[in-house]
Amino acid sequence: MNHQSPPPGGRLVNSLLWLIGLLSVLLVGVVVNAVLHGADYLNPVAVAAKRTSAMSGAHVALAVKYSVEGESETIDGHGAGAYNTRTGRSRAFLTLPVSGEAMTTHSVGDEGNVYLRGPTLDAALPPGKEWTKIETLLGHFTVTAFSTNGSAQTTLTALEAVDDVERLGREAVRDEPTTHYKGTIEFSREAQILHAVGNDALAVKFEGIAKKIPDEIPVEAWIDERGLTRKIRIVEPLPEAAGGAMLTMDMTMELFDFGAGPKIELPAPRTVLDYTPVARAELQMLNGEANADLIKATSPALSEPEFHRRGLVTCAKIRDEVKSVSDAAAKALGRIKPGVDRNRVSPVESLATARLWSAHLTEPIARLEKRILRPLASLRPPSDLAAPYRELLQRFAIDAEAREAQARALQAGAFSIFTQVEEEFFTDDGPEQEALLRRVGLGNCLKGESAPGTA
Repeated sequence: MNHQSPPPGGRLVNSLLWLIGLLSVLLVGVVVNAVLHGADYLNPVAVAAKRTSAMSGAHVALAVKYSVEGESETIDGHGAGAYNTRTGRSRAFLTLPVSGEAMTTHSVGDEGNVYLRGPTLDAALPPGKEWTKIETLLGHFTVTAFSTNGSAQTTLTALEAVDDVERLGREAVRDEPTTHYKGTIEFSREAQILHAVGNDALAVKFEGIAKKIPDEIPVEAWIDERGLTRKIRIVEPLPEAAGGAMLTMDMTMELFDFGAGPKIELPAPRTVLDYTPVARAELQMLNGEANADLIKATSPALSEPEFHRRGLVTCAKIRDEVKSVSDAAAKALGRIKPGVDRNRVSPVESLATARLWSAHLTEPIARLEKRILRPLASLRPPSDLAAPYRELLQRFAIDAEAREAQARALQAGAFSIFTQVEEEFFTDDGPEQEALLRRVGLGNCLKGESAPGTA
């Protein structure tokens, strides 16, 4: 998963392997439950998308072509799947010829998450894990191949925001007469529609997507005489990591057998590695959003003396927990490697070392950092301290998210992501947090005893 320069003549294969390794799979099914009920659409593509979304389910056939800027070589893949609108679940497979062999990746999904397995993905999983999970909306970025995850239902939802529609003519799709249209999808437009129907939480996420993918995406749709979407084509550029070549995906999806309702099972939780934190780190999206609910203050504001008193009690408990986790980690790592100094031994020496490091140190710290957010949030300061304390909680929420990303990166062997997060969030973070603690009167709360009002 390190983004190094590929060998001459092999950029497409390397790009595709990197893409698949970061969950670049076309998914089929209801993976985003964002059907925009109640909106007034004025173009036939949006109307058909909405009508098709209301069907109980369907089967899907996929064809995809990947190409890299400056390369004549392409890789052509095919796949199939089905979705069930009532359960909100989907399943699919995609087969691609990579390095002379057919590589097939399977997926299942629901409204919130996508679960994937395949040769490249499985090779990066720790023992006991069989599936890689990622949050659905991250499919709007390179890590899951294209803006709508290849999900039929999600693609249809995106079509509800199509603009500048042009009628191209009449064509048959699977012997069904259809009208062929073309238009563009713009994620900021999707955000506007979601706001208009009151789905502000999802709209905010689409606004974030629009910042990452500001350009319009061309789309074509074939609509039958019943007003159902029979075929969709999306051509989308997928930029690699910074400085990498531009990968373009040309995807065609045919929908048929409307009314199907397949039974789709999700993987057992114990078999799943949640890769979402790593993907968010890869996309530079570690902003504390994943822990936002943990820092929502619900209790009334405290007086300044009471805030300081409770704050120091809470800090003392947190320090005890930190020491307990640290001591347990040192003991465990010492047994694994006698005489180990966890401040000097690199966790990226090898995959085996990295996974032990994650299991005994990084993952426990990540769990601890999430666990302490709620009691910290319950310390509602007086109004004059509210702003710096809110900033402090936000920093703690981001740190917890970043530590979780590091833990999962070590488990998956994504060492470059581990290092990226370490440099971005933990190299010089301490002084700023300590300054905020002093501003709210808690001094070096998490490092040692402090008197209220320490400057």
